[in-house]
Amino acid sequence: MKKIFKFLIYLFYVTSFFFFPQKGLLQNKNPVRLGFFSITKIQDAHTAGDSSILEFTKIFNKILGQDITYNLSLSNLRLINHHELNVMITRDIISFVVLDILRLFRKYDFDLIYYATDVFSNRVDNQKKSLRQFIYIFCISVLESLVWSRANFIFANRKDEFEKIVDRNTEVYLVPAKSRLPVPMKSRFPNYISGLKFIFVGASGNVPNRQSIKTFLKEYWPKLIIRYPLSSLKIIGKNWVNFITPPPKVTLTGFLTDEELAKEYKNSDFSICYLDYGAGVKGKVLEAMEHNIIALGNSVAFEGINCEALIPFESANDLIEQIENYLIPESYSNTIIRYNDFLVKNYSQELIEKKIQSMISIIR
Repeated sequence: MKKIFKFLIYLFYVTSFFFFPQKGLLQNKNPVRLGFFSITKIQDAHTAGDSSILEFTKIFNKILGQDITYNLSLSNLRLINHHELNVMITRDIISFVVLDILRLFRKYDFDLIYYATDVFSNRVDNQKKSLRQFIYIFCISVLESLVWSRANFIFANRKDEFEKIVDRNTEVYLVPAKSRLPVPMKSRFPNYISGLKFIFVGASGNVPNRQSIKTFLKEYWPKLIIRYPLSSLKIIGKNWVNFITPPPKVTLTGFLTDEELAKEYKNSDFSICYLDYGAGVKGKVLEAMEHNIIALGNSVAFEGINCEALIPFESANDLIEQIENYLIPESYSNTIIRYNDFLVKNYSQELIEKKIQSMISIIR
């Protein structure tokens, strides 16, 4: 029923596009009043995307000098007019469509920002060959291109995705996917004798996460545990128990608070970042780098993060060779230092502030 509802919205929106012109900018806003909208109200950072948009909105409010955060959902859309919000931001396609439909029928006047955490059409498993899959990929691609063209402004997190979007809309800005400040370096290093500690951090609601961890447990973990029999793996995230029956030496922790997650990073040696497919900048990779833990991933996981210290593995043997190398304390610590240098240069809050200020100067 949910998919049918989404398809009907899609059909209506695409059809409406041919009859209603695109909204122009509401120039000379004084003051600019910002609101954030998501169909399912985002209050806590359950995913890397949630964390990114919540921080982005917070920084935006700070620059505007706006003390109140207007975090809206379907239940309180009327507050857009009540609080005279003239700039709205959203990060998912369906939420954008809802807001744009409101503008189409002249019920609301606001500029619409699309925060493109990733290219959604790239989050589909292209290995599945079926008519249904083909139609789904085609529809989501058309809809996403339409969203890009109708947004007043777009913020993207990855250079190659930025270049794809700019073909449809020149008002696109490249910003870091959340600012990242490395935590103090830990003094402990992986100890083969006492057992290596691995973690996988990701939301179970994310389909690429579900498929990828199953692949890792099937094709990589058995060989890894043979080589390092005292090792353990913790899969961190909400509701994984509904999707995985953990093999020996693997445990499911459930959802953790930021403080609890930071403690897990501190006590772990490696973060598993393997992905079969996906899009955007992978929060699990940047989060591992931020917490001074080695990120072990393939080329898909590291896409869009141009850090030379991230070396993808292509096979289970490659993975084991990498781990062997990182068991040398100097190799481990030197890699962490390179992570830190990269994050300071490319993921500072100042870079986000600069791009937001550039956009604000256009509409004021």
